[in-house]
Amino acid sequence: MSDPRFFRKYMDVLEGSQERSVILDAIRELAYEIPEAKEYLERVIGKDIGSITTKDIAIKVVKPLIKSGAPRQLAQQGDQQVDKSQFRQAADSAMGVAGDFAASMGGIPNMSGSIRVPTPDQSSSVDINYDLGAEDFKVAKRMVKKLRPIFPRVYSLAMNGDFEAALNQLYKRLLD
Repeated sequence: MSDPRFFRKYMDVLEGSQERSVILDAIRELAYEIPEAKEYLERVIGKDIGSITTKDIAIKVVKPLIKSGAPRQLAQQGDQQVDKSQFRQAADSAMGVAGDFAASMGGIPNMSGSIRVPTPDQSSSVDINYDLGAEDFKVAKRMVKKLRPIFPRVYSLAMNGDFEAALNQLYKRLLD
């Protein structure tokens, strides 16, 4: 009879590969729907959005970002600065009917301007013009709902304001 550990290891490899693909596709999809994400990817990768491949995103965005440690630093800051019970209430409202109502009634304020955003490897910055509003909120919410079934533990931890644990879980699922 076959060793069951062989099949578990094989499934882990397949699962990790599929999850990485889902994340890369989600980043690409956001860039097509949110102009600020498109502008950032184009500037960081140095190609027009139509020419950017998921391999470009993996090599020039995701890998350097993880290596830089910036996501972990942000998660740790979030854990220290956010009241978890208040965050959970706000997150539940945003992801539920209240969030849809607020977006449709103009309750999500438009924010616009220009911001310097670090490159994924944190070696330099790019200027991004932004104009964020209800439509961007709806796109982000749709993306979260799409990724939730694939990363249920990450979603649960993040919704509870436990950002570092959520990031650790995401890394575990993607990098193991």
